[in-house]
Amino acid sequence: MKNSDAIKLFSRREYKELQGKKRFNVVALAVIFFLATLGIGFGSASLRFLKYKMDDRFANCIDIVVDQIYGKGPDVLKDFLMDNEESLGIESREPVYFLSDKFSDVNGRKCQLDGRSLSASSPILYGNILDGSNVIKKCSDSLRDDQIPIIISLDGLKKLGVDSLDFVEQYGTANHKDFTFDIPVYAIVKELPDMCDYLATSAYLKQEIAPGSDHWDITKDKYQRKLLLCFADSVSDKAKGRLVGLGLEVEKEEPYFGSWNNNYTLLTAKYDCDSCKPLYDSVYLIAKKEFDAKRLYDFDIPEADITRNPNLYSCYMSRDSLVQKVELLKTRLKDETNYTLDMARINSLKNLATVQRMGNILSYCVIGLAVIFICVFICFMLNTHFQKIQRNLGTFKAFGVSNQTLIYIYVRLLVQMLAVAFLVAFAVALCATYCFGLFSCGQIEPGYQWIDVLVWQNGLLLGLSVVASVVSAFIVSHSLLRHTPGDLIYHRN
Repeated sequence: MKNSDAIKLFSRREYKELQGKKRFNVVALAVIFFLATLGIGFGSASLRFLKYKMDDRFANCIDIVVDQIYGKGPDVLKDFLMDNEESLGIESREPVYFLSDKFSDVNGRKCQLDGRSLSASSPILYGNILDGSNVIKKCSDSLRDDQIPIIISLDGLKKLGVDSLDFVEQYGTANHKDFTFDIPVYAIVKELPDMCDYLATSAYLKQEIAPGSDHWDITKDKYQRKLLLCFADSVSDKAKGRLVGLGLEVEKEEPYFGSWNNNYTLLTAKYDCDSCKPLYDSVYLIAKKEFDAKRLYDFDIPEADITRNPNLYSCYMSRDSLVQKVELLKTRLKDETNYTLDMARINSLKNLATVQRMGNILSYCVIGLAVIFICVFICFMLNTHFQKIQRNLGTFKAFGVSNQTLIYIYVRLLVQMLAVAFLVAFAVALCATYCFGLFSCGQIEPGYQWIDVLVWQNGLLLGLSVVASVVSAFIVSHSLLRHTPGDLIYHRN
């Protein structure tokens, strides 16, 4: 028999022997890989979810209350934030105003809702407030600062006594008389920041508090030049005919997309008269009774900036060096403006960053422990196996088989065993996580599972395990095969 044939036969038999009785060793390696794969999958999925939460602009937002007794004043605070944005790690900042307005509830009575301002460019608008998990109904068009629609929460709807609405009636006062007008609802959401009932755009805010604004005074002549009525698409043709029958000229007919409900048509009508307010009011009452019409006004948006001081400055921090930047902001803010921050908020940001670092460390510790277990298992297995067959190894060496050839054989066999064990463990883990993910308890939130084994860290586990097994096999094999054939045959080693 040639040496090559003998080596092939030896390799086949040794591979069977290394697998153990009933392939116990392969099963043991597969169990180690299975547990390590699940651990890594759980850690990776948890870290991915934690990163998603930490990238949340709410999580990285720090609110500075403007009305602080010992602060040096809103102007000093504003200049401080403007001059030190980049050095303090502030990606963007936004003045926030709190509002309180009266709306008509389901019974036509006044109901007060609390609101706050929000810019259309705010980081939390689309990332949080209008996120799919928070939105119930939403307009298909983008929200703009020059529009007046509001975003209302479920709590706000509950106070109004309704489950849903696409326009809300708001109360205004002019010449000591109350009146109502329709405001489109841009979106209905589950929750809003600061426990508010609604969010208002910059245009809405300016109508409320900007110098030179009309403060919703729809009695002014400039708002009586045309009649703007919204009708459901299903009745728009009949409504148009009714307006014409009342003597009005319909100038324009177009789809209306200001509300989340896109099934509206906007009719712009007019009548040639000096004072049309009484006529328009009576026509609106008829259209409202017969077709449930909504009357809109093309409110002027003042060009002047708001002079009133905001209630808060919301500062959205950068994720880079978050803990250090927050500490720097707290220290410099106190020294230069005598304003203070909410310590609970700062500690929460620190804790999030610390948990993320700990999670990363633990994830790599799982890989390290798995590799150590595999090394110990391989060393023990080879030592036990070599003690049983060292006579055969001595005989092979006596027939001229080199140490390098024997070491290569065992390294190759171990790598083959590891690959088989890993593939079996990975396949079982993948099936288990898939089945677990089918249940609601298998997901942290929609789109984020508790365990995800399809991560690069499991590839790293396999690579490190192969390297560790090669090194272990080389060390154990070399420590035995360095002896002479006679020492191995007669157990003189």
